[in-house]
Amino acid sequence: MNSLKIAYPKYQLFKSRLKVYLFKNVELVHSPIQKSVERVKKQIQELGLLCPMVLDPHLDRIRSGTNRYIELKKQGYDGSLFYKSQSGHEAELFHHINVRIFKNYPFINFDFIHTEDLKQLWDKCPDLLKEIK
Repeated sequence: MNSLKIAYPKYQLFKSRLKVYLFKNVELVHSPIQKSVERVKKQIQELGLLCPMVLDPHLDRIRSGTNRYIELKKQGYDGSLFYKSQSGHEAELFHHINVRIFKNYPFINFDFIHTEDLKQLWDKCPDLLKEIK
């Protein structure tokens, strides 16, 4: 029996939204961003997967993480732990948080989670805010 190779991200902030999906069962919505492909490849090779990719609330489509998906598949992974958002607002919030982690790694200060610029999204996702308090 072949065991599946699953990628587990380093940062898993919202446990209630995490779920393992096989790549064969998810769809890409966005095309890869070519200028980011090499950066993502290098990052995954050196650091592993930092943040979960984000799935659409209604379908199993990747809303955020196309380049990571492509690179993990190239590296022989069968699936990964994803954030399965329950609304478009959640998907957007997960995306913004992931971007901040990528930009600031390895110097992560999670105070950014409570910044004013994310307040509108947090107001639309109060259940998630309770998870990280």
